Amino acid sequence: TVALLAHLMESKGNAGPFLVVVPLSTMSNWELEFQRWVPTVRVVVFKGDKKVRKQLFDDVIAKSAFNVCLITYEYVVRAKGLLRRIEWEYIIVDEGHRMKNTEARLSSVLGDQYTSRHRL
Repeated sequence: TVALLAHLMESKGNAGPFLVVVPLSTMSNWELEFQRWVPTVRVVVFKGDKKVRKQLFDDVIAKSAFNVCLITYEYVVRAKGLLRRIEWEYIIVDEGHRMKNTEARLSSVLGDQYTSRHRL
């Protein structure tokens, strides 16, 4: 996925924004992979308490001062009021098998509340 996003940005001129939804247990690994392979990509990690997340949205996300937003399954549901305002280029769900159950809350929220040109 990191390679795909790097390709889209470098070869296709598509700077995002990209929303990457990941399990909490892999969040730090995703950060490290972006730093290691594409250090020029502006990655924002959407985490922290409600006040911190709101500030992050206002200071970085709403101003489009990023390429990739890493977010957990839990926060993508909780923060739908803020993040659904963004027109995402891609929404990518790591461990996408979690999306198979169309009744699942994550699937429902991403399908009904978020807009994007592409989904993986």
